[in-house]
Amino acid sequence: MTRMQQKKHDKHERISRVAWELFQKHGYEKVTTRQVAEAADIATGTLFLYASTKGDLLVMAMESALREVTRPASPLPEDPRNALRALFSGPLHLYQQHRDLARHFLVEVLRGQASEATQKNIDLFTLTLSQVLGQGVERGQLRPGLDVRQAARNFFGIYMMVLLEWLPSQESVEQGLERLDQAFELHWTGLVKA
Repeated sequence: MTRMQQKKHDKHERISRVAWELFQKHGYEKVTTRQVAEAADIATGTLFLYASTKGDLLVMAMESALREVTRPASPLPEDPRNALRALFSGPLHLYQQHRDLARHFLVEVLRGQASEATQKNIDLFTLTLSQVLGQGVERGQLRPGLDVRQAARNFFGIYMMVLLEWLPSQESVEQGLERLDQAFELHWTGLVKA
């Protein structure tokens, strides 16, 4: 990484960190782009080179937080069901802690304001899911020939549907995980009579 690229990266990280701190402290509605620029010690025009709206700032900040909680714990359980449960519990705990910010974040993502970082995080997370499922195939826990990439995308899609139901509720993370377990169970067992 060149010195110029490093400076840009550092500034991006600083903006993201400061925005996250302000959003946590004051809530999404009360934070302004001007406050973020001032707290990050940059000009407002410079901030807009990194995030053109407050929604973009939230996506930037939430993506950084999500990167932290979606890194697999080491080691993951060997049972693929338990491993997937462990992987999905990180984001649910983050969303539980910051429910209002999570709602605004999902609105931005669903509006199509997802950044490259959002897609990269999704790709990395589904790759991790694919690896867990692939290990399950190798251990003989899952059927041979399983398309692990498609299965990972399916599990992620199921997770998103559960998240959209769970987030507006007042249910705990454990209740959200139970919803996820129930939804995943149908995928694990399939729909066709054995």
